[in-house]
Amino acid sequence: MDPINPAHYDPRDGSDVDCARAQLAGLGVLGYRAYLAGNAAKYVWRHTLKNGVQDIDKAIKCLEMLRATHDQ
Repeated sequence: MDPINPAHYDPRDGSDVDCARAQLAGLGVLGYRAYLAGNAAKYVWRHTLKNGVQDIDKAIKCLEMLRATHDQ
């Protein structure tokens, strides 16, 4: 299992809507950006006490997803 891109966030039921696209649709771009920034901060904050480098990688993934919202 890939802990940074787990399959449980993939599209379901034959659709092409993954979890991130559903969150963006539900929250709007500003809400989605705030959500991603908050998650990145959370992963950085806890990395020394929980999952170490894995949490840093998750924070980077959140920041990459945040960056992508500015490319649209």
